Parts: sequence; C-alpha cells; structure tokens
Amino acid sequence: MDDFVLSTESYANRKQTMWKGIQTVQKLWEGEQVELKDATGKTFEVRTFPRPIQSKLPTWVVCQSSATYIEAGKIGANVLTSLLGGTLEEVAPQILLYRQSLQQNGYDPKAGKVAMMIHTFIGEDFDKVKEAAREPFYNYLKTHINLLESLARDAGLKVDLKKFTEADINSLLRFAYEGWLKGRTLIGSKTTCMQMVERLQKAGVDEVACLIDFNDNFEAVMASLPHLKDLKNMCNRKKEEEVAFSG
Repeated sequence: MDDFVLSTESYANRKQTMWKGIQTVQKLWEGEQVELKDATGKTFEVRTFPRPIQSKLPTWVVCQSSATYIEAGKIGANVLTSLLGGTLEEVAPQILLYRQSLQQNGYDPKAGKVAMMIHTFIGEDFDKVKEAAREPFYNYLKTHINLLESLARDAGLKVDLKKFTEADINSLLRFAYEGWLKGRTLIGSKTTCMQMVERLQKAGVDEVACLIDFNDNFEAVMASLPHLKDLKNMCNRKKEEEVAFSG
C-alpha cells in the first residue's frame, strides 16, 4: 500500500488497472486506434506515431501469486519473479500454471520466458563466500524487515519484530541467512551455485536475474564478477552439450 501514496485512488483496482493499461499500450504499439478521454471527459481517437520498428512489444509482468501467473499467461507476457516470498518448491507449481495458461490461450508455452531474480555473490570457496556475504546480507535484511517476518512465518514462528531486542534481531538474522543459503540464493562457490541453477531450470526458469546490489562492498562485488561469468559459461556449455546429445 505504501507504494500508492502518490496515487491512492488506484490502489483498490490496481491489478485491473495494470492489465487494462498493458492492453492499451500493446494496441497502440501495434498501430491500433484507441479511444481515450482528456481531463474534461472529451473523447479522442489516439494512435502512435511514428510506428515502432518491432511489431510486438515484449511485455514482462512481476508475479508473486498464482492468479498473476495465470493472467500473465492469458496475455502472452513474460514473467519476472523471485524467491523473496517463498521457496522454489512453492514457486515451481506457479510456473507450471503460467505455462498451462499460455497454452490454453493460444500461445507457445515454451516461448514464454520466466526470469528469476536471485541474490548473487560467487567465489571459489563456499565457506569464505558465505562469511564475506554475511554482514552485507544482514544489513540488506534489516532494511527489508518484512522479509524477516515472512521467513519467521514460514518457520511457524509468530513474532512481533517491534518487540525484539537487538540480540533477538541478530539471532533472527542468523537464522534467516542460513535459511536463505539453502536454495534461495546464488551465494556460494561455482559448484554450489551451479546446483542451484540446475534446480531453477528443472522448476521451469529460463533466465536468472542476478541481484548483486545487496552488497555495498564495491571491490568485493567487482572481484566476484569473473566467477559469475565463469558460472554463466558453465551453464552455456551444459546447454550446448544437452542440445548436442538430444540431436
């Protein structure tokens, strides 16, 4: 709700407004004429000019709920999602619903792209990377207190963080970080991260959007990027080998 302080009237119907807006933009992009009203209520027929070079506008929808995955499939949109609100085991069935929705609405279910946003920090040694990323990730979680509450709920804990002492918060941060490392990040070595990428692939994820900005240590982040490139190359080689084998 806090995101709507500049447009409070849109909050109640935010999803309907979004889907309608996407349809309007897509029609204008494809050269169709759209009827719109000005501030006085007068109606105008609107077209875009000059025409875009691309015939179709690639559309991405951020999805967290099953209903949004299904709606994204209905309009043939791609999906951007994350593991902030759940585990990969919880997200995988939602991706399947998206593929089914694509097919039911006349789209190629394999053509729709699912991109997973995931926190990333890669090095040679898992334990060293884990410790190097610990404090930056703690600080990140402190600025996103709702993530801590969500993780506590997932563990069956009923907590009121407003009543927590600093020691309580630190204990929860340790618990959250350990939980996050078990299948919700690409924080680790190339070997452990490759295992996570394979899990993502099996769940129906096509692309990984690496979130590296949680770590404010510029030098450490820059030093980790060659390892991320190595991981990308490992994934590409594996994909080429699979294609060659199936061929």
